[in-house]
Amino acid sequence: MAYTIGLDGYEVHATHGWFDHELERTQPFVVDVTVVTASAGATQLDATVNYADLQIAVDAVLLESEQPYRLLEAMVDAILDRLMATPGVSKATVRIAKPEAPLPHPGGCPWVEASRVAEAEP
Repeated sequence: MAYTIGLDGYEVHATHGWFDHELERTQPFVVDVTVVTASAGATQLDATVNYADLQIAVDAVLLESEQPYRLLEAMVDAILDRLMATPGVSKATVRIAKPEAPLPHPGGCPWVEASRVAEAEP
């Protein structure tokens, strides 16, 4: 049995973006994270993935990085790196939306999503 654990709609105000003017002030990013664990019948926190760790992984990338990320794809990859290093995680999916992205005209909310699956043990 596997459990799916998630964090939806986590809004973080950070300074990231392709254009230099995007780095002058914070802007909102909305992050959804889902992990699948291989734990079966978990009855203790240390036997599963703490959903607080999902938020901590996002914060580490969006709020604590030394350099701004220029692409959402790079931010997604960095969060996935952290999640896949979490004991018990067999799959992770991260989606980041950028509601105030510079678009040619109003309408729509761009986002990037990617998933990773742990390599099977021999």
